[in-house]
Order: sequence, then C-alpha cells, then structure tokens
Amino acid sequence: MAAALICACCAAQTPSASNAPDPNRQRVRLKLPPDIANSPATIRTDASSPKPEQFEIPDGTPIHFRLAQPVRGVTRTLVKSKVYSREGDTIRLVAADDVRVKGMVVVPKGAIGQATVTKVETPNMAPSGNYQTGSAIELLIPKTGNVSLQLDWVEDVTGEHVLIRALPKGESKPFTMSVVAEHGGMVVRRARFKGDLRGIFHLRAWAPTGTRLIAYVDGAIGIDPEDVKQAQALLPVPDENGILTIYRTKGQGAEQIHVFCDDKKIATLGEHQYVSLEVTPGKHSCRSGQKNKTTEFTAGPGEQYFLHLRHKATAGAWELEAVDVDEGEDGTANAEMVAENSAEQASQ
Repeated sequence: MAAALICACCAAQTPSASNAPDPNRQRVRLKLPPDIANSPATIRTDASSPKPEQFEIPDGTPIHFRLAQPVRGVTRTLVKSKVYSREGDTIRLVAADDVRVKGMVVVPKGAIGQATVTKVETPNMAPSGNYQTGSAIELLIPKTGNVSLQLDWVEDVTGEHVLIRALPKGESKPFTMSVVAEHGGMVVRRARFKGDLRGIFHLRAWAPTGTRLIAYVDGAIGIDPEDVKQAQALLPVPDENGILTIYRTKGQGAEQIHVFCDDKKIATLGEHQYVSLEVTPGKHSCRSGQKNKTTEFTAGPGEQYFLHLRHKATAGAWELEAVDVDEGEDGTANAEMVAENSAEQASQ
C-alpha cells in the first residue's frame, strides 16, 4: 500500500526552486470540469449574496508524509567519498493520509509536498577528526554525514501551496535529520541532543524512500468554503465498506494463530503474515483464539484499519492491538498475504 503510493508519486516531475510558494499571492479558485461547475448545486443565482466566511486550516495542523525519494548526504571511507544529496536539492514528499477539517478533506492522501536540503556535513573518520585515532576497522566502514532539511509546502485540495514546518509550534526553520526505527518502519525526526548527532539514539543519518515524517501547517490558512466543497466532488469516491488488515510480525515462530472477527474464523497467521478483508460500516470485534481478549472498533466507509497480532509474554497469550495506518503499512511491507477464509470455512 505504502509502496504503491510512493511509486505513483515518483513518476511526477521533481519540483524546482521556482515552485516555492509566494505568501503574498492571492489564492486562485479551483477550476472545475464543466459538468460540475455548471450543475445546479454549484451555480450561484443571487448575485447579491454575501461572500461566505473563510474556511480555515488551523495553524499547527499535523500532516503525515512519506519520502518519495531517499535523503542521504556524504558517505565517506578512508579511501573515498560519495555525495548523494546536495545543498539546495528539493525533496519530494507525499501525504500519507487525508487531512480533514470540519469533516472536509483539505489535504488529500497522495498530495505532493516539498522539502529542501539546507546543509550537508562531511563525516569525520574518527571522534577527534584525526585518522590516526580511529581503529583500522572503523576506517573501512562507510560513515554518512548529517543532513539538514527545511520543510516547504504541501498542495491542499484546491491545488494551492500550504506552508509547513517541522514543529507543532514556533517558526519554520531547518532541522538536522535523525532517522529512527519505529514499529517496523523508519521515521525522520528532528535531532534534539548531541547523542542524536553522534548516532547514539538513531539508527542512521540517512532516510530511505518511504520513510515517515510528520509536518505541521505553518500559520492558519483561509480558503473559500465553496472551493473546499466543490473540491470534494473531485476526490475519489470512497468504497462503501472499510478495509481491515490483521498482521503478525514475529514471536513464538512455531505457533499458527487463529484469528476471529464477529465470531467467524478469518485466517490462520504465522510469522510475518497478514490478512485483509472488507468490513461493513459499524461496530466489529476481533480476537485471537477462542477465549482471548476481544478488540473492538467502529468501521467507516472507505477507511483503513490495522490490528497487530502480538504475543504478550506476561499474560502468555496472543492479543490484537489497534495501530495507526502508518505503523500498519510498515508492519505489512515485507509480510506475506494469506487468503481470507471462505464463508464455508468461516462457518465451521
């Protein structure tokens, strides 16, 4: 799922510096197809009608992204150096989830965003920067220098650029990347301590394609509510059902675990396997085994839900834990899909 989103975005043209948003420009109304623009629902018949109030995307609204390309600075060994990302390079971002305000999609999943590389550091070969102080083995291991990014913008549902920043509050400014492993996936965070920069708390100084990143709207943005409503008509029509994915990563490798939803056997999962199925809108309950703890959730049309099958050593039992879409996509990225039980099997 995450791979398809990233691949679709990589085919688009890489943005240039000329695409940087101008904060002083006026927002341009969305141009709708004639069949929508001329429909009775979108034609204003009263010329004297007052201008509607602005629809606002609040300052600090979080937006979940994935990197559509790797970010890596200078890699160095004793004998050579290789440069990947350079200062001034633009980095393509992809919105990983819909962003909604008052029930309306204001940034759709798959929307394009941009960041800029502001600084690339050349790594030292030894803690003191002196070749003689490093061990022979360390000098042969490639080291990657730190990279700093400036988060720039994301396209909203009307096609306009919305400024973004790295922190929920405060001014927009560059930050040094710290890439950590979290719930089976990679996440870009702002390096906050010297330990982050030395690699004590992070796994690496570079981020592969698909790495997660959270940005925040930099300053409240006003949009004509009519533009927002009309733009909803251009979004993909959601499925009438939701999609539930239950997955297992590791633990007790020899065991095959039966999974039940709404008192029906759905699948049997081994290590690094998952099952996906449609669920009707409304409340549902799932569990592992016949007598283990039940996990309940309420499904909506077109929404995705992930349940992680984990072994709880303290309880000596398997439990299903609800996780967010980002974590679920990472957890199933390298897993094997198994078939959902047929209606005949499920009733047995």
